[in-house]
Parts: sequence; structure tokens; C-alpha cells
Amino acid sequence: MYKDQALGWHWTNGTCVAKDWINCHQSLNKNEIYGGGAFLSRKYKPSAASSYYFYRQGLEYSFNYHQADTMYLYSDDWNRASVQLCYRSGFTRYNFLK
Repeated sequence: MYKDQALGWHWTNGTCVAKDWINCHQSLNKNEIYGGGAFLSRKYKPSAASSYYFYRQGLEYSFNYHQADTMYLYSDDWNRASVQLCYRSGFTRYNFLK
């Protein structure tokens, strides 16, 4: 949220990896979450750094909400902007999918 305007959304799952957002592919431990499906509208971006703040605040909120200390995220190689934002937010490459 920025000035009472929703700029985007993302979702997290605290029980399993759901590659299609619906069906569980693999279970997670109690302290782990899986995140994905982030969307940020360009229409209402208040600054050039909005995407980074959106990712960072969303990640912090998700960690606190699920009381987790590890988050897994899948990003396709073509989605370069998302990959770069994830690295800037503290993600590292790790093959977690079974």
C-alpha cells in the first residue's frame, strides 16, 4: 500500500510448494514458506525504487505472518526484473524443487 493505494500483490504458502498456485508439489518444514505470483502495477509507481520496496516489504510481511525464517521462490529466467529484485532482496540461487 502507498497512500492508501494498492500498488501490487503477492502470495505465499506456508505448507507446501504449489507450482500452479493450487496443487501441492512438495511439503515444507514448519519454518519455511514458498512465495510467488508477485505483481506490481507501473500505473501507480510512486518512484523508481518502488519495485524494490514492494519486494522487500512483502518479504518481511510474509516472514512475520508465517513466523518463518526461510522462503523459497521460483522465478523463470525470462523474468529478469524479478530475478534481479530477488537477489537485491537477499535471495540466493538454490535448487529446492524435487
